[in-house]
Amino acid sequence: MSKKVPDAQKNKNLVLGKDVSSDPKTKLIHRIEVVRELCIGATTCVVVSPQAFEMDDDSIAVVKENGEKISDDELLMAAQSCPTAAIILYDKDGNKIFPKDN
Repeated sequence: MSKKVPDAQKNKNLVLGKDVSSDPKTKLIHRIEVVRELCIGATTCVVVSPQAFEMDDDSIAVVKENGEKISDDELLMAAQSCPTAAIILYDKDGNKIFPKDN
């Protein structure tokens, strides 16, 4: 008996129900913000996406130049890995993608 694989696992470019390839026309994430007051320096974002994030001299995560150009899938995983939800992801219109407000 085979187990049904969710669509998100079949297509690694499928996040939040949308195709998130690196093509700027279909890219979902266009801006990343790190809330410095929330960052505790856990470095999980750097581990997940070292091309997008690095730690500054105060051990606070910062977005590298062109970090928003990394795949949406990787950026979402990095944001989700943050234990304090200090990473905010926005779409091209400035709408918050992650974390979702309750």
